Amino acid sequence: MVSRVKLTHPALKHGVYSSLAVLPGEDRAEFEKKHRQLIAEYSPSGPLEHHYVLMLARLIWREENLSTFAVARTARQPFIWAECSQVIHITTVRDEEIEAEQCAAAVKAEEEGARERLGELYPLVAIGEIATIPHLRRELDLRERLNEMIAKCIKQLMLAKGLKSISPTRSLSAPSKAA
Repeated sequence: MVSRVKLTHPALKHGVYSSLAVLPGEDRAEFEKKHRQLIAEYSPSGPLEHHYVLMLARLIWREENLSTFAVARTARQPFIWAECSQVIHITTVRDEEIEAEQCAAAVKAEEEGARERLGELYPLVAIGEIATIPHLRRELDLRERLNEMIAKCIKQLMLAKGLKSISPTRSLSAPSKAA
């Protein structure tokens, strides 16, 4: 009988590179450096404290690199198919190619017109929704939430450290007699 061994990729096993930690395009070495700095600062002992330090590293990293999500959205934008007209008539592959070319030409013409009208302000249009008040509010709300989670994680870590500092051998029932 053949016995199957279930292999787990190390990143999936301990989750250090999960979606909440390092995303593509971010510096993995920089995250690891941040994690080592937090280990040096908090000196965790035991799996629970190490868990909280890793969680803290992830949260701090995400808060510091929140802009990665905006960059990812901007990078994805060209790959999201946008409709050029209200009604889509698809009959053949050639018709789709012609429609795509017409759509690209219309977008390019609009972009060139906007560049001429706006001049130096055009980059604000090019970055799209990122330069809007609603986006700023969402980002500030997200940063506030991340900071609350960071504070909660630090409290949990300090509680775990504090519980370890209480000596389990100390007897609370009978005070010692002094001679």
